[in-house]
Amino acid sequence: MSSTSGSSGSNGIGTSSLKTIVVKSTSVVTKFISNILVPKVVQSTIVGSSGIGGNIGTGGNIGTGGNIGTGGNIGTGGSSGSSDSIRTNWTSNIKSTLIKMMAASKDRSLFSAFIQSTFSWVRNSVSWVISYKWTGTAAGINGLGGVGGGTLITNKHVLLSAHVPYLPNSEIFFVNDNNVTFKYNIIKIDKIDGSDIAIGTLDQSIDSSLKIYSVLPDNWQQYIKIEINSVMGVQFITLRLPVLFLNQDKKVSIGDMTRLIDAVADVESPGFGTSQSYYETQRGGDSGNPIFVQVGSELALLGAWYKVGSFAWLISRKSQIESIIGQKLNVINMTGFEKVS
Repeated sequence: MSSTSGSSGSNGIGTSSLKTIVVKSTSVVTKFISNILVPKVVQSTIVGSSGIGGNIGTGGNIGTGGNIGTGGNIGTGGSSGSSDSIRTNWTSNIKSTLIKMMAASKDRSLFSAFIQSTFSWVRNSVSWVISYKWTGTAAGINGLGGVGGGTLITNKHVLLSAHVPYLPNSEIFFVNDNNVTFKYNIIKIDKIDGSDIAIGTLDQSIDSSLKIYSVLPDNWQQYIKIEINSVMGVQFITLRLPVLFLNQDKKVSIGDMTRLIDAVADVESPGFGTSQSYYETQRGGDSGNPIFVQVGSELALLGAWYKVGSFAWLISRKSQIESIIGQKLNVINMTGFEKVS
């Protein structure tokens, strides 16, 4: 991919000069890590009742006059049973998973090489986040390199950053898990008023081997502890949610989402385990690259970089996005997690 220089956005991260080179990554393996966080588990038990005059512990259903064990008996209509409902704490699950992943590898690169002659990429087999699907994140955009991001939200639409000066009919590249590179053209870009969110329409449907990302459900706040504050009439949410994000070099870092004001979310250095060594401050040229949060074994798309330390919060403009793409966004299932608020 040829290098190019672009002017920075008025209030965005910008589009600094990039050069495409062949990059080889090296894995460093940590053999031991202490203080593993264990997900918080809430367990509830529903215990059945025995019939008239009957005595019974937890178990199945027992009819009239049934006998249980040696000398045990139960009266008419006795029934009993137990049902366990287990819910995992979302943020604790994220942290414990990330700590285990950090113990396995320190290599943050998604790709190990770019091959100029074939204009293709090779995925990094020792990336610390290899257990997640990254095939729906763009490897690059012709004329911009790693700037501008590009993340699949349908089989024909990508999330972009509105302030990035994408070229007309820009070529965007994706790489599947078998190291096959796919090229598409962005034939239309729709910008959403009042945000840095833009939606690009591709010239054709993507290959089925590429990942389309889901977003959080509308009730996501029920699964994490938050505080609602207000300053001079402006309401905002404070929280501590571990997130994963990409930069223009296609390296995956950890951060903590700490504040949400309307369509903009803030990210800071993470504060658990050894996660700070996996954090990298944003710089000019990172605009449009995606931010994700883990939900079990899946990644939910939160938005794309807008400026240093802040990204456009995708679901704040959900209805406008769905109007552009002509369908509903995929929503990730969070029912297996504990509601804490």
